[in-house]
Amino acid sequence: IDVDMKARLLFVAFLALLGAGALAWYLIAGARYAVYLIYTSDAVSGLIVDAPVEFHGVEVGKVRSVKLVDPQRVGIVLEVERATPVSSATVATIISRGVAARGFTGYVYVALEDSGTGSPLQARPGEAYAEIRTAPGRVDSAPMSMMSAPACSSSRACAKARSGSRNLPPSEKESGVT
Repeated sequence: IDVDMKARLLFVAFLALLGAGALAWYLIAGARYAVYLIYTSDAVSGLIVDAPVEFHGVEVGKVRSVKLVDPQRVGIVLEVERATPVSSATVATIISRGVAARGFTGYVYVALEDSGTGSPLQARPGEAYAEIRTAPGRVDSAPMSMMSAPACSSSRACAKARSGSRNLPPSEKESGVT
């Protein structure tokens, strides 16, 4: 076997090892998470792929995908750590924290709550993922102010503002600015 053939065999062996390592990593990482599906008719503005999934306030997973199922529903696929006790009593809620829903700082996430009285959640026959029930979404942020501009409280000040002020700023010559 010449040197070129040895180099090719070594390269092929390297690629095979790299592929086997990537496959092992994928299988091990995939075994760590269970996949669930939720449907909602609520607006999901700001909910993005990789958004956190929390169980009683503890981060336990992430959003895998967000897709429009039909004009009335959005399907959201969640990856949740297998150790998380998701059951038939688990309810998912889409929540925005901060002012994320208004396009500012903050974030949108999926909250899972469970009363602990349900049986383990299983996928229905013919379905790829088990479905978690949903509750109406809610916003945890303080409301934005909707106050209008202040009304004129002094009739004299309002009258002066409406008539236009006779007190104009000084000209450059009068102010000393050149």
